[in-house]
Amino acid sequence: MSDTPVTSARWIEPWFAALAIGWGWLIHALTVAPVSQAAGPESVEFMLNGGHGFLFAVLGFLLGHGFPRLHSAIVVLLCSAFGWWSEWLQNFIEGRSPDVWDWVTDTSGAIFGVAVLALWFAWRRRGGTPREAWIAAGVSAVVCLASTALATWS
Repeated sequence: MSDTPVTSARWIEPWFAALAIGWGWLIHALTVAPVSQAAGPESVEFMLNGGHGFLFAVLGFLLGHGFPRLHSAIVVLLCSAFGWWSEWLQNFIEGRSPDVWDWVTDTSGAIFGVAVLALWFAWRRRGGTPREAWIAAGVSAVVCLASTALATWS
């Protein structure tokens, strides 16, 4: 089989790029929405904080697929910058406050999404998956869960 990547020779995959942009708008809408000051049970807070990892994993996957010629590190950097920006915006929203652990969870979620995309491309390319992509997916999942726990219980 050929060693050429399955990713498109085009700079943009329009459907996935549109999905990434739409997903980014959803994250933005959730970021600027005011929330109640009433704290729920810790399990609810853990799930809410875990939402950061999920949202940014999907964003990393869609952004990487929508712009296949961008290097994975650039995709993670863009997602991380977007996560920092969304945390910074919370300074100006009543009932919200920025949290560095939310940003760490955003970034580790993006790493996880990009790693899953790399696994998917590797599977499509040669029916196997490289060891490094599995390691990246596993480590980022652990970091995402740990930062979610720290954001919840700190």
